[in-house]
Amino acid sequence: MHFLNPDNIARLGNSLFWSHIVVHFDEIALKGGNRQPFTYRLWKNITLALTPFAPKFDKFHDRLVIVPASPDHISPILTATAQLFGVAYTIPIKRLELSIEAMSQAGVKLYKTLAKPNDSFRVTVKRVHKKFPMTSTEIQQQIGHDLQQATHAPVDLHQPDITLFFRMYKDYVYLEGPRCLGPGGLPVGTAGSVLTLFSGGIDSPAAAWLIMRRGCITHFVHFHVFSNAESVRETKIPALIRKVLNPHRLTAKLFLVPYHPFSFECLKTHIPERLELAFFRRFMMRTADALAEREKLSALITGDNLSQVASQTIENLTALEGTFTRPVFRPLLTYNKPEIIQLTKRIDTYEQSTTPYKDCCSLVTKHPHTKPKQEKVLEAESSLDTKKMTEQALDETVIWTIE
Repeated sequence: MHFLNPDNIARLGNSLFWSHIVVHFDEIALKGGNRQPFTYRLWKNITLALTPFAPKFDKFHDRLVIVPASPDHISPILTATAQLFGVAYTIPIKRLELSIEAMSQAGVKLYKTLAKPNDSFRVTVKRVHKKFPMTSTEIQQQIGHDLQQATHAPVDLHQPDITLFFRMYKDYVYLEGPRCLGPGGLPVGTAGSVLTLFSGGIDSPAAAWLIMRRGCITHFVHFHVFSNAESVRETKIPALIRKVLNPHRLTAKLFLVPYHPFSFECLKTHIPERLELAFFRRFMMRTADALAEREKLSALITGDNLSQVASQTIENLTALEGTFTRPVFRPLLTYNKPEIIQLTKRIDTYEQSTTPYKDCCSLVTKHPHTKPKQEKVLEAESSLDTKKMTEQALDETVIWTIE
């Protein structure tokens, strides 16, 4: 079967050829008797994402058929649905009358649209309704003969360049186009709500995207160095969050927490410079956990990647223990940097993520301890008024809605 990535959907040619789009589910198929809530949520997500196009839908047990209001909507609908979590792949289809002549004519047109010089082909027919007077093999042979007569293209039954797949029903036939790969996973909204610590670097947008692919709705918390939260508005932070949310047309809360309660407390107290980063990360986790508690969010999400930088050694991650009460998920923990970069390019956050931005970590010591002992961290931190600085940070937190 021929597959296209979303950025190659233009290869489908003239969208006026197609009449419907079929959406096939991903992990939902494994849910057995629990499938209905997942399929319903996916349908709701697709309906929301396709609001500008106002299509109609036919719902089936294992797929969704989209009937566009206009043939001009085929390509943008394919592009939109191919970005939705829970979608395995989408297929543009041409609905035909139940006749060999109609099938052959449509097959020739599709081959000419997709083929490069000397591309081989194969015809595959599945008769969902068995009453048609010819067998699947006989139909395949007839259409193959007609296509060869019209195009002189070579046949390859084992590794064809193009497969023409026909699905025959009682009153009509579907000719399927190339499959457009979706992101898979589970529909957003089927696994609860979480809070993502969002720095604006390469990793945090990728972590948010990955946790959404597991069905979570995510909100965001960002720690900033500005004198007021309004200064964040023109930075890359809101734009990056919109990039993550836009395919699903979702809204989310962005909690903007100031850095200065932490820095002022550190200035008043003599603390080991090499432990400052560990203290700051504990401050972030403690504050994020309190926000999640207040907002009734089930887990914290970080872009931590094991041993990628000094703050992400096992010892530094262990040093965070005791600052949060809910689960902390790290979707990128085992990724290497090229894999993360590849993912961010796929979701179109890489360029913005790499633009200059003065984040909080840039103000912390450049040579942090890579293997701090937790007991040493706790002992040194006891000189800080952690309760006061956390409460001050929460009091000064500003909340925006990103949409």
